[in-house]
Amino acid sequence: MTIVDNSTALSLTRTTSELGGIEFSRLTLGRATVDSPVYVNPKRLIAVPSALQVAANLGGRKAEVAVAHRHHQGDPFELVADVLIGGLHVATAYSLTYGVPLFPPRTMLNLDIAEGLLL
Repeated sequence: MTIVDNSTALSLTRTTSELGGIEFSRLTLGRATVDSPVYVNPKRLIAVPSALQVAANLGGRKAEVAVAHRHHQGDPFELVADVLIGGLHVATAYSLTYGVPLFPPRTMLNLDIAEGLLL
C-alpha cells in the first residue's frame, strides 16, 4: 500500500523549496538534529495555505497507515503535539483537518494544566 502518491509529495517538496524552506548545509538544532546536511523549514508553508493543507493530509495518511499496519508501526492517538522548531503550523493544520486536539508546546502552557490534560 502506498502511503502517498508521488506527485503530491513531489509537488509539496517543490513548493517548500520554492519558498526557501529547504536548505543544504551542516546544521545543528538542539539535541535531536546534530550536523544535519538538510534542513526543512515547515514554517515557510504558511505562505501557501493549500501547501500547508497538503502537508497535513500527507501526515494524516501516513499516520493512518502506520496505525493500521499489521506489523504495528504506530498506536492510535487522540491528541497531536507539535515540535517547537516549525512544527506548530503543520500540527495546527493537521489538528483542523483531522479533528484531533492540539497539545501546545511546553513553553506555551502552564504545566499544571498540561498534567490535567494528560491524566
